[in-house]
Amino acid sequence: MTDLYPGVESGPAGSEAIVVNKTAAAAIDIGWVVKDTTAGTGEYDARVTTTTTTTDPLRGVAVGGDARGTYGGTSTKAAAAAGDGIQIAEFGRVKIQVDGSTSAISIGSPIGASAIKAGYGAVAAAGGYVVARALQASTGYGDYILCDIVREGIL
Repeated sequence: MTDLYPGVESGPAGSEAIVVNKTAAAAIDIGWVVKDTTAGTGEYDARVTTTTTTTDPLRGVAVGGDARGTYGGTSTKAAAAAGDGIQIAEFGRVKIQVDGSTSAISIGSPIGASAIKAGYGAVAAAGGYVVARALQASTGYGDYILCDIVREGIL
């Protein structure tokens, strides 16, 4: 695991980002891609969770939360448990934890959910959901790279 965009410990990497507050359905690390899931009892808004289903519509990327984890830090948790508050970037530049070892990530690669590790981003295959475009290359497993959230939908 290498942080290929050091200097940003949490939050988005640009002031143009749009970040929304959500509730986590499980523990979620900072930099992980997430999707909407069922709301909790008495809640009106969907919670967010991770997935390994590459065709799931992705909401965005976890950039902060109640657990106050940092990218590659001692604690990487944005949300430590179900019910924790979490901040999800839906637009803008962010760091995403990726698996570039299965399929190398190039600048401009479409990023979707990894089929190997829930929460990680990976190169989206044909028919997969695209949540971002890579702004850095990676061939490592667990690297943090700079990406631009674009939520293109199915590739």
